[in-house]
Amino acid sequence: MELESEGNISISPILAQRIGIENRKIIYVKFGIKSYEVKLNVSNNVGKDEILLSKDIIEYLKLPLFIFYEVVFNKGEIIMGPFIGMLTEKSEERLKEIINNLKSYVYGYEEIGGAILIFSTEGIDQSSQTIRGFIFNPETESFEEGTYYYPASIFKRVGMVKELRNHFRTFLGDTLFNNYIFNKWEAHKWLWCFDNVKNHLPYTILYEVPKDIRDFLAEYDTAYIKPIYGSQGVGIVKVRKRGKWFFANYNCQGQEKEECFKTIEELNTFLKRNISKSRFIIQKALDLIATDEKTIDFRALIVKDHYGEWRDIGIIARHGVKGSITSNISTGGSAELAQITLKNILKLTDEEVSKFRKRMSTIAINAARGLEESGISCGNLGVDLGVDLNGDVWIVEINNRDPNHTIALDAKDRQMFFKVRLQNMLYAKKLAGF
Repeated sequence: MELESEGNISISPILAQRIGIENRKIIYVKFGIKSYEVKLNVSNNVGKDEILLSKDIIEYLKLPLFIFYEVVFNKGEIIMGPFIGMLTEKSEERLKEIINNLKSYVYGYEEIGGAILIFSTEGIDQSSQTIRGFIFNPETESFEEGTYYYPASIFKRVGMVKELRNHFRTFLGDTLFNNYIFNKWEAHKWLWCFDNVKNHLPYTILYEVPKDIRDFLAEYDTAYIKPIYGSQGVGIVKVRKRGKWFFANYNCQGQEKEECFKTIEELNTFLKRNISKSRFIIQKALDLIATDEKTIDFRALIVKDHYGEWRDIGIIARHGVKGSITSNISTGGSAELAQITLKNILKLTDEEVSKFRKRMSTIAINAARGLEESGISCGNLGVDLGVDLNGDVWIVEINNRDPNHTIALDAKDRQMFFKVRLQNMLYAKKLAGF
């Protein structure tokens, strides 16, 4: 509701006392990064859950009026929010195409509250510190397009250049999460520094010169060659040395292929031609559990919650296609809850399954903490784990670009899917000051 006079805000004595401003006369109202100086009027004529703002305040802060706001008082400011941004696409055209597919992030709006602005990189105007995007309207359960000042926190789900990361750091501080997308080699180097994690990392080196592969295969007769960037098993090659011959197994357009080479030089030429223009790592192959020649690994959904604590929302087993060197769902694999696979493949009792799963969870969360201590602001990770024939747990890979939560749906657990997305939003809410 609006007031007629300019620069005024009215609230009830109950609300004023609740947020500790009953004696204030001058105060600032803040929404996102913007603040506005106002005169405070405490009045019994205002409902206990209402705030009356003059029109100039609403226009200056670009306040949407269809939002259910929470209010906190901090450092002389009434903060209205939470105001959460979610960067999901690079182009506005693509965002408009998929905007309604993002409703799963506001499924728990009653718990999140505030303004949720979904936007693209193209919608950012650095000069005016505004964003053109879509805000969720809880009354109509739809997204409404508009232009707003920067929100209080941003959940980033797509790549962002360093210049833009620095820009948002200037205005938002440390409330942009999943800000830096690390590669496989960076993750390995950083985690190797932590004693509670390094013993769960397969031996890995960065490919520098052709002889690196020859020397690696002399020590370990099987290895995985992986581009340092990329996901979903794209570009991965399994190489083996058998006698004087070298073999390479890989997936090409959904088909499993095998090539053999007489010399290491031929293998190197093949790798340079077929893997990627980017650099790649060489990783010791693990003897992982499998069934019917189907590779099995596990995806742990590790996120931060409303308290800023790391949580394991679920661990899902991925069963690859028969004969495939990867277990990715995108290439035809299947998924089920980790408990089911552990019980059936390792022949564990229910109590043993619970203990084993807890061990996997602890390893994944320790890795998340290690990355955070390395300076990475993240709150949404997909930690890929492998279990070898001895029952040892290994960290195969970690995805922080935008780990795919739909794997929970592949495992037929809708509750897990919505829970992980709710936790993402509740962590963003915490960063926004609520």
